[in-house]
Amino acid sequence: MSLYGGETLTGSPVPGAKERIDGMMRRFGELSEEVGRLEGLVDEQRRDLEVQNSSRFGGMYDDGEGVVVMQSMVDQEEEQIRQLEDKIKAMQEKVTPHLITLARC
Repeated sequence: MSLYGGETLTGSPVPGAKERIDGMMRRFGELSEEVGRLEGLVDEQRRDLEVQNSSRFGGMYDDGEGVVVMQSMVDQEEEQIRQLEDKIKAMQEKVTPHLITLARC
């Protein structure tokens, strides 16, 4: 049964029915808004989860600032860092004997 027109179920007004129906309609509106908000939150979390799952398998992920980063980009950066660290180590190995010689003088 619809709540509209429910205040006169028997053809005559039911005491307090209009107020109760108004309260129920208001509560229905509040609950509908809350359901909409929660559905939006679930959709957002689902998208975040999909992005996180895809990044595990070579996909993309969002760095939190709206920039999409591919796993291959991360791998490339890590390789460049390793190469630079190897260069630094090689240079230190070249310089260290000279520093030891200078320290003895």
